[in-house]
Amino acid sequence: MNNAMLSKKTRRAVLVALGAAIGAGIAGNAYGQNVLEHLMRTLRERSREGIGGFGREVLADPEYVATVLQQIVERNYQDVADPMWMLTPNAQRGRVGTVTVVIDIASNGQLIGARYTASTGQGYALVGRAINVVRRAAPFPPPIPADRNLRSGNVKIEETFLFQDDGRWNLAAVIESAQQQREAARP
Repeated sequence: MNNAMLSKKTRRAVLVALGAAIGAGIAGNAYGQNVLEHLMRTLRERSREGIGGFGREVLADPEYVATVLQQIVERNYQDVADPMWMLTPNAQRGRVGTVTVVIDIASNGQLIGARYTASTGQGYALVGRAINVVRRAAPFPPPIPADRNLRSGNVKIEETFLFQDDGRWNLAAVIESAQQQREAARP
């Protein structure tokens, strides 16, 4: 694992915040902002401790990772599936595969590259599509290190795309966030 890559647990937590704000369609209201603010505060505390045995200097700020993932979703919104719908049995039967992509971002925010690291189902056939989704979202803002006293550097972010048979997709962590949101809403 590259030192600049965030741990899977941190990425999931960032996307829980992103999914809670975007997935439920509440990004503009106070409730969505409170959820996002609370989770970002938690992520900031984790970043100070270091994650996965790496020091603070190699980590991107969790807010930066959330910004990159949000930009990927927003710039490709026409192809993004509703995360709550993706939890339904019909949608789960229509899932055709997953593609995990590593996104390399330069210190100036330019996309260095996007490459796949894993795929399942028919995911291998969708690798090019996932990489194009990332390319359409570039360029990104310049990376922000977790320790703001350090200079910014290159960042690697790993994320998994889930594809449906109708061509729509969403990020795995956003789907997990929607699941947690659904479970929390149950009496």
